[in-house]
Amino acid sequence: MALKTKLKIPDLWFDVYARLLPGTAFVAAIRVLLLGNVEVPNGKELFVLAFAGYLFALITQPISSRLARLVWYLADKVTSEEVGYVDKVKQKLGRSTRESLILSKMHGEVTFFCQLSVLSVVYQVIQLTYRSTQQPWNPCCIVITFVFVAFAFEVATRCVDKAKKYDS
Repeated sequence: MALKTKLKIPDLWFDVYARLLPGTAFVAAIRVLLLGNVEVPNGKELFVLAFAGYLFALITQPISSRLARLVWYLADKVTSEEVGYVDKVKQKLGRSTRESLILSKMHGEVTFFCQLSVLSVVYQVIQLTYRSTQQPWNPCCIVITFVFVAFAFEVATRCVDKAKKYDS
């Protein structure tokens, strides 16, 4: 009896790229930078931290998705002048083609950077409430947030360019 599944690997990788990795980085930043815990977690703690990170990322996903839509809209306007161009090319290529899977992977990377930018703002808010600092915003955290958005835009424009190549 063979195991049959409809789960495509890019769907799994989207969860890893867009939720697990940024969420785990977020929880690690809180653990190390805010709480000062620099001990290496054991296996059980690592699992709990990764699960907590996934949950944080899942909770902030709606905001990240809106930011990602804005990034894709701007990338389409700047690069192709046709909104939704990458999705149209993926549909034309077919879901299981190598080219379509590459475009899907790049979509996950855009969401990854958008998720990191949203979580960096959440981190800043937590830092303000936890430490009650005099300084309202950490300039480094603000710069990092914009760098993540810039990375997302860069990957989105490269994805649109790649879609143009596949479309021709």
